[in-house]
Amino acid sequence: MKSPSEEEMRERNRRVSKAMNRAFESLGGLSTDAVLMERKRRAAPLRRAFCERSIVLLRDAQGLLRWEIGSAPLPSPGHRALANAEARRRNLRRAPLSVTPVLTQNYFDRIEPSKIGEWLKVADEKLTRPAWNQRGDLWGLRRLTSGGKLVPFEMAELPKLRSKKVLILVHGTFSNSDALLADLMAAPTGPDLISAAVSGYDYVLSFDHPTLGQSPTLNAFDLASRLSIGVPASVDLIAHSRGGLVVRWFCEAFRHPSLRCRAILVGSPLAGTSLAAPARAKAAMDFLANAGEALSLVSGLGGGIMFGLASTLAGVFAKVAGALSTPLADAIIAMVPGLAAQSREGGNVELRALRVNTGAFDFSDPNSPVRYAVIRSHFDPSEDGVWGFIKSFAVRPGAVILGAAANLIFEKEHDLVVDTESMAETGELPGPPTRRAVIATMAHDFGKSTLVHHCNYFQQRETIRGIRSTLVF
Repeated sequence: MKSPSEEEMRERNRRVSKAMNRAFESLGGLSTDAVLMERKRRAAPLRRAFCERSIVLLRDAQGLLRWEIGSAPLPSPGHRALANAEARRRNLRRAPLSVTPVLTQNYFDRIEPSKIGEWLKVADEKLTRPAWNQRGDLWGLRRLTSGGKLVPFEMAELPKLRSKKVLILVHGTFSNSDALLADLMAAPTGPDLISAAVSGYDYVLSFDHPTLGQSPTLNAFDLASRLSIGVPASVDLIAHSRGGLVVRWFCEAFRHPSLRCRAILVGSPLAGTSLAAPARAKAAMDFLANAGEALSLVSGLGGGIMFGLASTLAGVFAKVAGALSTPLADAIIAMVPGLAAQSREGGNVELRALRVNTGAFDFSDPNSPVRYAVIRSHFDPSEDGVWGFIKSFAVRPGAVILGAAANLIFEKEHDLVVDTESMAETGELPGPPTRRAVIATMAHDFGKSTLVHHCNYFQQRETIRGIRSTLVF
């Protein structure tokens, strides 16, 4: 595949810049130029000071998007004039792209690490607004109507669930139930699935929950507390990504003892994701920015979740660490509870608790009160074109790593966000030798796929078929 032209790269840069600035704005960030203009501080020393306290997204010589803090100030008008003069000398219409590699430069007021929770709450309120009711209380439950609309499901209605058959949709990080439902409705036979669900269950609910400032454990506790008011006879759940961990905590730790549960876990980091490993925070930010660009080029949807996650981590770096290569920077993931709980490393105490206390249970036994089925994929696109960046972040068989280890995130198969083997792994079986407990029931395994990744599971006909055949409604 041929390399993009300068005009094509300019357009790509423009789209990434627009999407990232929109994401930063939702998190309370401002472009450095906007800050300087607002505060009327145009003097060069003050301009440099603000640049040194901002987070920068640039494109490197290999065409990859990279994050830096304070190392790439925006070109001054004089710099641009010189570049344009050089372009005219070379008979070019405008300056070469390499002259201005900075795509975004956003400034965040620095805060103490102890205040980061308050900032994450504000971010969650903007990103997952349906998690709060009209009174401003964290609630999250809505009901799906026969017309395919989600409407509030208030506390006074909870007793109606008693002894009923209930289906609950649980979204993932940086998402909400509206996005999950939209994907289902857009999928082949998706509307039929929704119609059958509304007819086959007494109630179809969605559970919106904050995904940054709270861990899946707290989300699950909230869900269980709602359902304890009117305990259904059975609950089926369809969960995407991080929502699978919410479901595991709900089913294995907090559900009412009489409640029987079945769950379809779609691309869920049951054993964590390498993308949330603390030591790879900087590489994860770079990866997410590149993944967001690739998704925007392939689907035209703007790479929403990827840009959102990248901007959140970048915002935490800029507000707290002020650098991308310090011990504090390696601890950034721990400052975001919703991401830390998904980390695929030994220090994840929440996942260890699940794995040790309940992870060896047989979740495929038909007589079990808790049963799981998995939908997963190993996304392996061509290394040409928009997905070529993946080879810079994942270990390849027989690859010579040398100094590139700091960039490597995934050691094995993945779906762009979650390690594929993690999607079915629940714990360790007792006794030597150490063996991993896995969910045996596959609602659908896409295997090695050039098309199916973490952000488009619910757009696939096979996903809809797997849900219908497993839950039978």
